[in-house]
Amino acid sequence: MESESEIEEMNMENASDDGEWTTESDSSNDEGIIEAGEDEDARERYEREHGRRAASDTSESDAEEGAARLVRLLNQSANGFDLGFPRQRDMDDIVNPTISTKKATELRNRFKSRAPKSYGPKEALWNKANRGCLLRSRLDCRNGKSKKNLENHCLSFIPSICKTRPICNRYRVFSGTWTPNGKFFVTSSQKECNQIEIYDANNLTNEQSDTNPSRAIIKKINIEDVGWAIIDLAISSDSKYGAVTSWCNNISVFRIDNDRTDKTVQNIPLPLNPHSHHHGHRSAVFSLRYNHDSSKMFGGSNSGRLLLIDTATQKVMKDIDQKNQDDVNAVCYQKFSGNMAFAGGDSGVVSCWDMRLFGSKREKGVVGYFAGHEHGVAYIDTAHDGRTVLTSAKDQAIKLWDVRMFTRSDATEKFTSQVADDEWDYRHEYIPPRHQSTVVEVDDQDTSIMTLKGHILLQTLIRAKFSPEYTKNRYIYAGDYRGGYNLWDLHSKELNVQKYTSDHFNIRNRCNLVRDVDWHPHLPVLAASSWNGTVTFWTRKPANYESLCAEDLSDMPIF
Repeated sequence: MESESEIEEMNMENASDDGEWTTESDSSNDEGIIEAGEDEDARERYEREHGRRAASDTSESDAEEGAARLVRLLNQSANGFDLGFPRQRDMDDIVNPTISTKKATELRNRFKSRAPKSYGPKEALWNKANRGCLLRSRLDCRNGKSKKNLENHCLSFIPSICKTRPICNRYRVFSGTWTPNGKFFVTSSQKECNQIEIYDANNLTNEQSDTNPSRAIIKKINIEDVGWAIIDLAISSDSKYGAVTSWCNNISVFRIDNDRTDKTVQNIPLPLNPHSHHHGHRSAVFSLRYNHDSSKMFGGSNSGRLLLIDTATQKVMKDIDQKNQDDVNAVCYQKFSGNMAFAGGDSGVVSCWDMRLFGSKREKGVVGYFAGHEHGVAYIDTAHDGRTVLTSAKDQAIKLWDVRMFTRSDATEKFTSQVADDEWDYRHEYIPPRHQSTVVEVDDQDTSIMTLKGHILLQTLIRAKFSPEYTKNRYIYAGDYRGGYNLWDLHSKELNVQKYTSDHFNIRNRCNLVRDVDWHPHLPVLAASSWNGTVTFWTRKPANYESLCAEDLSDMPIF
């Protein structure tokens, strides 16, 4: 058995620069922990090979037999292994009492959209408020279709069909995001030069075309001095600028436009992080977001550091350290307002900040806390109602919160200490049994409105988000370690998870996890960015679509 210092040295050698786990054989076999099957002998052999158990005395023939058994297990499972987590066929058996409470019912009612009072002219047209998703016609009403049926039809445009041509890269795709105006699609890949690629969204969202997505690319921008990989990608609310973060002491900003020659990158220098244990006190901004008018950026860094950046002067305005020095993995502004922001990380607690008081004194701007997760927070998103906050954590749970219902200080301290005592590392260890249960149980002091389960979050900070405003945030969707994406319908009575996957996520000897998912702001098109090097696009075309629309909608404008 290795000593603690030797184990720590091995872990530091294998840990990736952005705090996400990788292995020495990553380039040839990215499957990592997915290779551990359900067979106990194969599991033990796998763990011995990765230094998690001391190797026992086994004969050479036993070793060969174990290796052959592992190969058979891998060949028998076309969808890979899920580390002991219940398979997809068992997801319908999740017992979730949190979705039937009075608070949960009130939240669902808030997310119910209303059909417009008038249906407009007879011909098919795009609803300006919803940017192209509510097809309205008086003829449908005369044919007996009620507003409710039409509403349910229009709002059920779930992107469930995977287009045949994905974007293909040789390297892992960490982020893929539509611009808020829907005109561009931006990706960041882990290439030698850590490349940003900007695509024309018109070519990617055309349902009638099967054009190679590589032809839609406008320009490629190389980002220098980023360390291991680009960690996060933020798009300004006016869709004119993008910013990327990494393991370095600056934030890189670039323009998003149709100018193929403009590849200028401007670096915003960051002050050194005195609490960082990495060489040279390097900063690692794990999450970055623009505010509602793109005048400021809010970032969360390693060692509990929060940054507020002025985009006009391109300088750091405020730089504060939280009481606990756990890494901040996720930040998010409240929709349509720059006065409130949220930050969460390895402490498992989400802090709510009044940005008008941010930085006046350490944590003076904190309005309240959300506590209830059993492990670190990986991602935060907010709904358009201005009240609801979504958090996704490493305990394999997604929680919805109300900003009017904070957690008491004593309960916050209790949850923080529980997370601190948990030594499980999601980057390279199996999901512990306490996070595998299909029965959703919450603490009495947990103030979240509801808790959702069904996805798998391992190895990296996989995203979970609300669906766009035109759907009234009806759906919650998330990436998955197994590939594909997951979706929950807040209008559904059972709120069971829907799993969508395709053959693009069954590439052998590649890690098929989907780290980032992003729904087009105006259309039923979803992009899933995977570590197997692909970006797949999902859309929906109902069987009765032609009968509902007399005209061919492919020629209609989408912006």
